[in-house]
Formats: sequence, C-alpha cells, structure tokens
Amino acid sequence: MNNDILDRCLVVTFSTGERTEALSDLSFEKLGFKNREIYSDSGGLREKFFRLAEFASNDKEYDFFIQNDADRMVFDGVYTLIEECLEKKIDSAAGYGFDYLMNRIRGATPNFFSKRALTFLNDNRQLMPNVQKPLTAWGMAMKKSPDFINTDINTITNLHDFEQMPSKVCNTLLNRLCRNHFHLYDKQHLSNLSPPLLQAVQHAIDLYNKGVRKDTINYEDFSFLDGDYPLIENDSLESLYEKYLALYNEIKVSTKL
Repeated sequence: MNNDILDRCLVVTFSTGERTEALSDLSFEKLGFKNREIYSDSGGLREKFFRLAEFASNDKEYDFFIQNDADRMVFDGVYTLIEECLEKKIDSAAGYGFDYLMNRIRGATPNFFSKRALTFLNDNRQLMPNVQKPLTAWGMAMKKSPDFINTDINTITNLHDFEQMPSKVCNTLLNRLCRNHFHLYDKQHLSNLSPPLLQAVQHAIDLYNKGVRKDTINYEDFSFLDGDYPLIENDSLESLYEKYLALYNEIKVSTKL
C-alpha cells in the first residue's frame, strides 16, 4: 500500500489483556502501519470508543482511523478495506474475518472510520449507549443520517479468537448467549476444543442456564479459569504470525464473498 496512505492512518487497538495483544500489533507492523496505539486501560469498549472519538476530534495529523480488537490478527485484506473506503468516501465500514470459535466467516472488526464519523460520535455520545452491542447502536444512527456512508466491504481482513485465554473465551460465549446468538456457533467444533477452552465454554453455558444475564458487553473476571495457561512468549511471535498468515491465505483463496 502507498506509504502516503499509511501515513494518514492511525491504527488503534482496543485491548482487555488478550493473550494475542502483541501478536495483533505485530500483524499491523508486518503490513507497514507505523502509526499504532493500544488502548489497554481498564475501560470497556464504549469508554475506549469515546477516548478514540475525542482524540480524532482534536487531531490534525490523521485523516482516517482503523479500530481493531486485540483478539484479531489482521492481514492484507485490510488494504482493500481502506482503498475502497477512501475511493467511495465511506465514513464507517468493516470487512469479514474467520472466527475460530464459530468456525466460520463473519462480519468483524477492524473498522475503518473517517475523522468526521468519530467527531460525530464525540459530539453525540448518547448514540452509543452502554448495551451489549454499543457499536451497532451507533452504526444504526449513522445509517439513518443522509450525511454518512456506513457499509460493509466484501473482503476478508482477519482471523478472530485464535490463541485466546480460557477466561476470554468464557466472556465471549457468555456475551453471545446473552444476545441469543449462540446458534451462530459450530457446536461440534466447540465440543472438540482443548480441555481448558471446553471448560470455559461450559462455564459460560452453566452461568446462562442459572439465569445470569449481562446488559453490557464489558468483561467479567473469569481469570480463575486460566490456571497456569501459558502466555505467548515474545520469541514465538514470528512463528505464530507465519502460521496464521498461511491459514489466512488458505481461507482467503478458498472463500468467495
């Protein structure tokens, strides 16, 4: 991708301490994105979006922003996402990713945002309520406005939820259960997960069956599920990146959107 375009872009990754935080950042580095920040504070998704929106509103250096989540490894499909958004003057868009837990392709971050889209959020924070899907609520508000172009781009940009901690898997599944989206998962695939991840899935199901409901997307503390589950060592980042780059390329070739 043209360096001039990359210079105009800031990548901001939202992290809640995911096991793949460094691996996710490395995937952008490999693509040539030099301007990168990681929001790893204790705030939830909504608070991180407000932080990004406020920054974008006052910033004079960047023309557009890529918002990513630290549970995603991003590859060259993000170039297509950016190029199409710039060509068509799109304000907000996302591509598709392969979801490890669902075992299928689905719409997913990273998100492209124009400066004016984030400024709109900063000036109208009530449009992103503290609910299970705050980003969807804001997106619906933009879709209702004739001033913004909010769409999806038919390109695979990332792999999602590979290499995660059991606590993160439990949070993901519990949120999905609370949205009545558990039907999206490949149940046979879930049953074949490693024992620590299978335990995390079952804990989420047990909590839901006991009546636990969550009104927001914010994560709960399930760290007790992690035990001595290993972190990703820095000296294994390169080999893991190459492994998942090969998987991404295989999926991209075999999938037609």
